[in-house]
Amino acid sequence: MGQGPEPLADAPRELQVLDAAVRAAGAERDRSRVLSAGLAHDVRSPIQSLLTRTQVSLDDPATPDAARAVLRENERALRRLARTVDNVVAWTIPRPSGGGSEPVDACEALAGRLVAEEAGAADKGVFFDAERRGLCPVALDAEELVLAVRNLVSNAIAWTPPGGAVTLVVECDSGTVRVVVDDDGPGVPEDARDAIFSPFRKRGEHAGAYGLGLALVRAIAQRAGGAVEVRRSPSGGARFTLTLPAAAGGRRAE
Repeated sequence: MGQGPEPLADAPRELQVLDAAVRAAGAERDRSRVLSAGLAHDVRSPIQSLLTRTQVSLDDPATPDAARAVLRENERALRRLARTVDNVVAWTIPRPSGGGSEPVDACEALAGRLVAEEAGAADKGVFFDAERRGLCPVALDAEELVLAVRNLVSNAIAWTPPGGAVTLVVECDSGTVRVVVDDDGPGVPEDARDAIFSPFRKRGEHAGAYGLGLALVRAIAQRAGGAVEVRRSPSGGARFTLTLPAAAGGRRAE
């Protein structure tokens, strides 16, 4: 925290002590955020490099079949780590509230950005279908939108058994953009539907993002003036609905 005048210099000693403790706690929080963000940035490049090399080896016809199973497992683990790092960076360096971003079309921002999730679903034997309907402008940074949807889709795939399906629908209606993700998993009990959006609270062992994914989705939604909730899907699994205020206009995503 920056240095400035002591607003409680003439206050009673007890208030001065309390003020000093609050300032120290704030400074420590800021240092922790900088450290976490720095560590996350440092491991991003090695993870992406390892993931690329693994994928190249898997695509190489000369790679022995005996090595492919190990490489495939490594690829899955590296994808989870990459998503975790993205979540940590976004969590430790939150953007300000207030919808300061220029409007971007949600459907266009997501186009071609869910390749890893599609590959993960195919690898697990889960059918993944995405439907994007019309123009859906939102005043939200495109990268934040993509990160939120990736977390919802990855969570759904993790909880859907092989042979099941995950569907994603992005639509705009009556001034609201909705992102709806349905899965064929066991669903979320009513008494746990709020708790799973708290940080470091996993749904269970299937979740691989260390409990930040759904908390981050809620944080992104709230900063944009929206919300996220979970109910039962038509198939009996979970239905996550991310709602965001529609912006007056849209621009092409970079």
